[in-house]
Amino acid sequence: QRVRELQGNTRKMAARQVAQQMFAGFRVEAATFAEDAPLGALTLDVVLTRSGAQQDGDEFVATLPLPADKLVANFGDRGERTQPFRFPGDIANDWELEITFDDGLRPRELPGATSLVHGPLHYLQELRWNGSQLLLRRRMAMHPATVPAAQFAEWMRALLQRPRRVPPRQPAP
Repeated sequence: QRVRELQGNTRKMAARQVAQQMFAGFRVEAATFAEDAPLGALTLDVVLTRSGAQQDGDEFVATLPLPADKLVANFGDRGERTQPFRFPGDIANDWELEITFDDGLRPRELPGATSLVHGPLHYLQELRWNGSQLLLRRRMAMHPATVPAAQFAEWMRALLQRPRRVPPRQPAP
């Protein structure tokens, strides 16, 4: 709520500082908090640049400016429980990235979408082309829930598993 109350230049500076903390290693070209975000949601619109992909043998690897999901750290607090795990509120993280490549650089292929649905946790990540831009969407939602102590080990396994691939790989245009 405090961010919503900031005005003018102070709001712009706060947006830039948040972006710099979230996207370490990238240059923040522009950062603004969206004015039309739904109540409770904080939307940050950012333009980032990073020069050059990292070479890995005959291929190049590009780092995505997304923080790690940390599902176990956030929702799995310990290996074993004697009491139920209660998660009282809704959390939603919704990332949408538009990636523009320098001339001549394009991914050879894109991984298919990945998803994980287990109890109150819903996770989806997908990449697709929109003209010359690559769009990356990652959505994670955790709804209020109670995981009984007897089911906590299964919950931890679900958090640790790799999300399953949905469609086959998509070639670059």
